[in-house]
Amino acid sequence: MLFSAVFLMWGILLAENYTSEQESAYDYAHSQKITTASSIENADMDGELTRIAMAKMISNFAINVLWLQPDTSLNCSFWDVASSLDEQYNYGVTQSCQLWLMWIWKDWKKSENFDPNATVTRAQFATAFSRALSKFNWNIIEDWDPYYSTHLQYLQSEWIIKSVTSPSPSTAERRWNVMIMMMRASELNKNAGVEIEIIPEDDQSQKISTEIIAKLKDKWVIRWPEDAKITIIEFTELLCPYCQIQSQQWTINSVIQQFSGQVNSISRPFIIHGDIALQLSSALECVWELNSWAYYDVLDESFWAYPVNLTGLVDIAVEHGVDEKLLQNCVSEWKYIQPIVDMMNIWLQLWVNWTPWSIIINNESWKYVIVAGAYPVEIFVEAVESLLN
Repeated sequence: MLFSAVFLMWGILLAENYTSEQESAYDYAHSQKITTASSIENADMDGELTRIAMAKMISNFAINVLWLQPDTSLNCSFWDVASSLDEQYNYGVTQSCQLWLMWIWKDWKKSENFDPNATVTRAQFATAFSRALSKFNWNIIEDWDPYYSTHLQYLQSEWIIKSVTSPSPSTAERRWNVMIMMMRASELNKNAGVEIEIIPEDDQSQKISTEIIAKLKDKWVIRWPEDAKITIIEFTELLCPYCQIQSQQWTINSVIQQFSGQVNSISRPFIIHGDIALQLSSALECVWELNSWAYYDVLDESFWAYPVNLTGLVDIAVEHGVDEKLLQNCVSEWKYIQPIVDMMNIWLQLWVNWTPWSIIINNESWKYVIVAGAYPVEIFVEAVESLLN
């Protein structure tokens, strides 16, 4: 009895001494429906995370923050999770499985049991969370020993965690720590925003370079009507997880279809994820050289094969009519590596500094909107309407 009283007093003490980051993390998690606890005191912040609680939190984050969509064709039922229990946790068990985040093995087979009340370790949470954020190819990243090593390294590289060894990967994960990691992860897209610029006629220094835009439109294939009043210039990269989200949600294409005949688009590479991403972009430029009309089909399908490798990209291109031998020769020469690097220096003059980055421009008035990040189609529609009006 004395032990229980002391434990309760310690719990009250913790509740009254949350750090400012913990308080902010709770506020963030509550606003995104990652936790439904009505107050920080009711959120069991220092409690060890169970598998079923993790399923609810990570699936809500993936859907509400990353806009990922569950694959509802997957049968994600488990013998040890009743449907009523799954419903109690906002169907987190089903959704975390259908999002390919939890309890799906590398051979694409589902585990038979979920073990809902087991405690989650730092390594286990990092693995699932890294999958949500990066969409890494499991056959590449999870063949490492131990399996979680590159997942922890990824989270550290994005400043989501400070160390891969402290706390130990075998340490039981705490709710407050999960909320903090999710809040920090949101910073990946927090700097992204929508900036509407209406530039005074006498302020030439603030205008986007019409010369750069004109040359870009003259040289590169435009998707859909060339004489459209609005052009969306999308800077993207095949290893960018948020670019994948934007592509798979059909954002740019949906805008073009909604404003029939009034909007077109151009996609250009901007490299964020190093040499492999640069090589993939070089190969994609070879597709443009050999069959420019296949460029956008190959780009779109490569995002559906995320993270695509060179072999996969070549296969996709061949399916769309690109000559395989000529493409292999072009790719092996890496002839577009330096031109892409040179182009990036030009894109910096358009203020591009991450991906996806879209400049939506009125081709008559040169007024423009910058959409920096992966946003729902409604944001792009609003931007187009502001420029048309």
